[in-house]
Amino acid sequence: MELSGKICIVICALMSVSNGSEMLTLDKQEEFVLVGASPQYKCTVNKNANFLIGNPLKWEKRGRDGSKVVISVLANVEAGLADEYNVQLDTTDSAMSFTLSFKQGIKEDYDGHFACVLYNKSNTVLAEKSVDVHVIQTIKKTEFKIGDQKQTVAGEPALSIRLEEGTYKPICRTEGSNPAAVIKIYLGNTEEMGDPQVEVPDTSRTQPPPVFNVEKSVTIMLKPADNNKILKCVAKVRDDDSMKTEISYKLEVFSIPPEISCNNITAMKGNKFVELTCTIKVPGITCTSKNIFWENGENGDRYDVDYNQNGLRVFCLNQVKGVVSTTLRIDAVTEANFKTDYFVVYVNKHSTTTRKQAILNQGKAIVSRGHLSEV
Repeated sequence: MELSGKICIVICALMSVSNGSEMLTLDKQEEFVLVGASPQYKCTVNKNANFLIGNPLKWEKRGRDGSKVVISVLANVEAGLADEYNVQLDTTDSAMSFTLSFKQGIKEDYDGHFACVLYNKSNTVLAEKSVDVHVIQTIKKTEFKIGDQKQTVAGEPALSIRLEEGTYKPICRTEGSNPAAVIKIYLGNTEEMGDPQVEVPDTSRTQPPPVFNVEKSVTIMLKPADNNKILKCVAKVRDDDSMKTEISYKLEVFSIPPEISCNNITAMKGNKFVELTCTIKVPGITCTSKNIFWENGENGDRYDVDYNQNGLRVFCLNQVKGVVSTTLRIDAVTEANFKTDYFVVYVNKHSTTTRKQAILNQGKAIVSRGHLSEV
């Protein structure tokens, strides 16, 4: 083949693609529709009837799984589909329009693409346009959990609950929507931002349309000042109030502060095995809860139960139910110990922290009638 022939093939092919995109238009590219809705999609061929004699236009339904069904050739709906689809032909001097409509309304399995395609005599595609149809599925289930409380019934009055002050991570979940629901969590009138929501396709569903399960969580610190506030989860599909679910709690936030008492010790430099002891009283406390420790007020060092380093040791003893005593023992008192503030720290299960200082006083040596004593 001569070079000019090769150039012609390339240029002609490019011209064919360009002309194909110009000769065909579709009035919509994407749409979200409810089951039973009756949308219409208008495909216009910017050519006259003579052109279509040898280059038929077809409407096709294309599933997201790769399946394809021919709905119509020109305005003629295929046998067996006439009860579902209609194609209306409208003409002008320079164009012909083929409008696809749905006699029974949109069905769930219509989720996918509807394409109008121009073919030539060799059944090669000259041009095509498609509309991406998303069949909306409303939320099938909503769940809102905080602490040990969980609700799954939406639309009810706020459920009154009592929570101890502290840190919580409420979680709201939805199931079965298409597209994925957007979840927001509010404390009072304030939206709590938290982590981005997680959207997961529901793989248990095998028929179109695909549906999504969504989870949203936030971290909040509740205080007694939050009494009577409403904590709520609001989930919407396509920001439409008619496709909204809401679950809420009315909060009563209470506090159970621990009772902490500490002995104050007087010692002298060089004294051995000096002990600072504190007693903690609060329901449920035990030495094995891992929420009791001592803290160095100068540098923030933490000394957990059974700590035994650098001349310091920590003990804990279960007294009666709900009462423990914990001891920080100094093996040999140094000048640095007198300059350090020591605190016993209790952190409840909701991360509320309480501190109490145990004071180490430095005694003074006094000589009296030949005897050395300390005060």
